[in-house]
Amino acid sequence: MGGLVTLLTDFGHSDPYVGIVHGAILRRSPNTRIVDLCHHVPAFDIATGAFFLAAARDRFPDETVHVGVVDPGVGSDRAILAVSAHGCTWVGPDNGLLDEVVRSDQRAVVREVDAHGVGLPAESATFHGRDIFGPLGAMLAGGRIQFADLGPIRDAHVCELDPTPRVLFADHFGNLVTSVESGAIGAGANGLVVAGSTFPLCRTYADVAIGEPLALVNSYGLLEIAVREGNAAEGLAVGPGDRVGFATE
Repeated sequence: MGGLVTLLTDFGHSDPYVGIVHGAILRRSPNTRIVDLCHHVPAFDIATGAFFLAAARDRFPDETVHVGVVDPGVGSDRAILAVSAHGCTWVGPDNGLLDEVVRSDQRAVVREVDAHGVGLPAESATFHGRDIFGPLGAMLAGGRIQFADLGPIRDAHVCELDPTPRVLFADHFGNLVTSVESGAIGAGANGLVVAGSTFPLCRTYADVAIGEPLALVNSYGLLEIAVREGNAAEGLAVGPGDRVGFATE
């Protein structure tokens, strides 16, 4: 039995790092299935990585092991965490990458991993994805180690979210994803206002003509700004960090 591991990193695909982590997982557990959740988190961008990782909640079978490696503090004294939440186990550095997962499950249990205690001393101070996170995910998924054996339970210290509605990031299509949940759309709202521009609230991309901008609720349940069959990030004077509001009738 090899179980299922998902892998999220900021490694990209221009180097062999992702493949090497795959190899580290398979050496520990050859029958493990690996799903590449995302490897194009912007470099060192913990907040976006946390958002992408949390997008896997309730989208995979129970007992999946989700491994996240966005780790600008690799090799430092930052801790290594494992979290039991949403029916799965989540592994990553103690830098905020797991905060969204912890925050969204009141029953979440957080353990601080004793890497040496579970037989995972780091060969390199700069590649814990290969030496610790990947192998740990494999050991958990394959049943070679249990969550309770990883280390002591600790309090879930999570960073406070910035409550300001804003643009979070641009996806592959150039759609600008905001932090505004669909439930925040009030009665009478007919547009999303960002950087002095108003974008009509629509249901689908096809509700406007090709090349026209719009706002709609995306698959994350968040409002995004898009250009039909175009790239909002390149074509509009809007970007990550811009504040968001509503236009009303």
